[in-house]
Amino acid sequence: MKIFYLGITASFFFITGWAQEVSKDTLHFKFDPNYMVITKNYEGVYAFMFKEEKLVTSAFGNIKEEELFFFTQSGFPPKKYNLKPNKIYCFQKFLRKRRGFFRDTSTGKLDAYKMMKYFDKHIVFFAVGNDFIKVDVHTSLAE
Repeated sequence: MKIFYLGITASFFFITGWAQEVSKDTLHFKFDPNYMVITKNYEGVYAFMFKEEKLVTSAFGNIKEEELFFFTQSGFPPKKYNLKPNKIYCFQKFLRKRRGFFRDTSTGKLDAYKMMKYFDKHIVFFAVGNDFIKVDVHTSLAE
């Protein structure tokens, strides 16, 4: 009988925790070949990197230059989406308008740690032509 009640209680907590999962907001960005570079590996997975933007990181206290920051296509096999979003942002303007949030105040450069934390809380798509590619942030940082 105790096992029965334990099973009911465990099921209740599982269902309650699952129901409280918060959905992420979705951001759609237009790929800008003047600001970013797109590459495709042998498996057909896309990666998006800054062309000339230099990044720093504040993750570990001291400000250090960040060498590895890019977005990669999420999911395997690679999938392209045919979406009709209400708003498609220019990625460069999006970062520029939130300069105080994404930039390190001492160097004026983009902060990879701040960007990683922000974009991990969102579902991000880059529009390439008529297709949308869902991406995840990749960096040398580890939380």
